[in-house]
Formats: sequence, C-alpha cells, structure tokens
Amino acid sequence: DYNCGYCKRVFTPLRQLIEEDGDIKLVIKEFPILSQSSLLAAQAAIAAQAQDVFPAYHVAMMTSRGAVTMEGIMSAAGDAGADLDRLQKDMNSAEVALIIERTRAAAQQLDISGTPGLVIGRQVIPGAIDIDQMRQIIAEERARTS
Repeated sequence: DYNCGYCKRVFTPLRQLIEEDGDIKLVIKEFPILSQSSLLAAQAAIAAQAQDVFPAYHVAMMTSRGAVTMEGIMSAAGDAGADLDRLQKDMNSAEVALIIERTRAAAQQLDISGTPGLVIGRQVIPGAIDIDQMRQIIAEERARTS
C-alpha cells in the first residue's frame, strides 16, 4: 500500500537484499487497504506494468513522502515514462480490478490482513521486519529446501 509507512520502511532493505543476493526473486502484489488514494495508486501501478514502467513508478511512490494524491500518482507515472492518457484508461479497466481482487483473495488465504505482508519461502510475515530478520528467514528457508 503506497500510503503505508511500514511498507516504505521495508522497501529500502528489500532493494538492498536484492542487490546483494542474485538468488532472490521479488514479486510485488498490489494490496491497497488504507484509503481510496491507495486504491488509485495500486491501479496506476498495475497499469504502469502494462507500459513497462512499473519499476520506476514503484520506486517513486515508495520513496515519496506524505499522503498519496492523484497529482502525485500522475507525476510519478509521468516521470517513469508512462503515457498518462493510456494509464488513466487502464486504471479503470476490468482487468486491473480483477488483478486487485485476486490479490485480496490470496491475502485472505494467507491470513494477511495488513501491510506490509511478506512471503519468504513458506513463511508468511505480517508487518515490517528489518534486514537482519529478512536475512535470517531467507537462510532458514534455504536450509529447509537444501
């Protein structure tokens, strides 16, 4: 959720881990729960994926300060290189709505009710954890599967 301060706190350590360890696969699922602007930002993120500008959009949104606004969403998307007319059209598509609904259903199955929610191997971690905790869980999961 782009309005989630804890999500933003986890963002930098996750990026650091990915840079350090080439065997980590990060899959981001949009799970907007905090506000209507969270939903708009998530819709824009999914629409940005269709234009191959999601990474830059995501970094801009996760490093932004303050509450998410439509102006901020469009600024981040525009700076990422998105076609804003297409983005706005895609944000309101049935396909984007379905992706968000599927993510909500998956979160419910995993008993994730808040953000952030991390899944590392078979472990579901509700809430923010620090980089050392992430490393420990990754090591545990690797040991379990080797």
